[in-house]
Amino acid sequence: MSQLLPRNTLCSILSCISMVLYCGCDRVVQQKSGIGSNGSGSLRVSDSAQPADPYPDEIVSLTRDCETQIKESFKQYPGYKIVCISVAAERNCTGFQHKLDLSDTIPANTIVRNYNGIQLAIDKDDVAFLTGTKLDYVKGPPGGFKFDHPRPDTSLLTEYRLKAEEAARLRPIEEAKAKQIDPEKAVADLLSDRRQQAYDDLRLWWKFNQSEVWSEYASPVRSVERYKLPTGKSITVVFTGSEGDSGRGVDVIGDDGRNRPIFGGHNYIEEQGNYLDVNGDSIPEIVSDVLQASDKNRDITATYFVIVPLDSERPLLSISFDRRQFSGNSTWKWKLAKTKSGNSDVILEQQVKNKWVERARFIWSKEKSKYEGPSGSSKDGFIAAPGEISSEEIDQFFIDATKE
Repeated sequence: MSQLLPRNTLCSILSCISMVLYCGCDRVVQQKSGIGSNGSGSLRVSDSAQPADPYPDEIVSLTRDCETQIKESFKQYPGYKIVCISVAAERNCTGFQHKLDLSDTIPANTIVRNYNGIQLAIDKDDVAFLTGTKLDYVKGPPGGFKFDHPRPDTSLLTEYRLKAEEAARLRPIEEAKAKQIDPEKAVADLLSDRRQQAYDDLRLWWKFNQSEVWSEYASPVRSVERYKLPTGKSITVVFTGSEGDSGRGVDVIGDDGRNRPIFGGHNYIEEQGNYLDVNGDSIPEIVSDVLQASDKNRDITATYFVIVPLDSERPLLSISFDRRQFSGNSTWKWKLAKTKSGNSDVILEQQVKNKWVERARFIWSKEKSKYEGPSGSSKDGFIAAPGEISSEEIDQFFIDATKE
């Protein structure tokens, strides 16, 4: 498992990093505790610094590129001679977040290791989790510091252990409350002024009756919509997220209170994303794209476009395109074109000499109830399917990129 700390941002690790070592810019991130330079450029060591005996001799190793970049940062910012490393539990794809800072003093509760002349101050609570980790620096753009973990076991994090102990204590209490919840009534109440309480009740009910969809992270309800299905049943769509968030979480709930899985976990709509009826059935679909990487070659990425219906786990259309080096610029895009019949065509365009040229068009067939269009190939620069693209096809699409 690896995480890349981008060089060009302080707030993102492929969308979720904070407090990174920021090089090649006009400032350095300091400790949140407010520790800073004393103005003389000298090194201050806090009285709370402790001997390093009970811990491994080597906790985090550095590659040569990493050493070089850190030493360059020290030259650029005199007075900062210590690299502080810690880990925090985060609501992201990995469940944890590395923190990498420059400091002019050794923070409390850290263990210091000298690696080829570089002082690493590692949070004692995170030593077990970080032991064996290699810190690298990847040149960009985008570039950044990259943590390579041999075994990223979050149970080794003190923060997670304490959370687990508290969760175990509360579980019997929550289970008793969940037994008192009527899921069908909670669904009905989602369209009332009790919608937040109804949603919280359903989340607790899911925890003990549908644990595979339950998440410990709660969000406020933004809005609720209900749609009648051809079967006569209904689905209720709950959009969640705090004001100011860049996107919206989506839960699709049946009349019985059960959470209906959305294909590929596409239960999140970016602010610039689409939520609209593309096939004229009066029930909106989620239209989105995600960055796709190959397990065989992490340096190659592509864009994975998908149209996901709310009442089915099978997508209406999937397209993989814009295959490129991770640091390369995007030269493809997709767009929707509304037709006279009320459906939406999906158009793929490629940038050629500063102009966008149409490469493929996918048209909804009402008679066949599916999108029709070219299946594409590696030579075409995209592959597509009226449904899900197989993992074998995806793998081959990325393998072919290495031959070009």
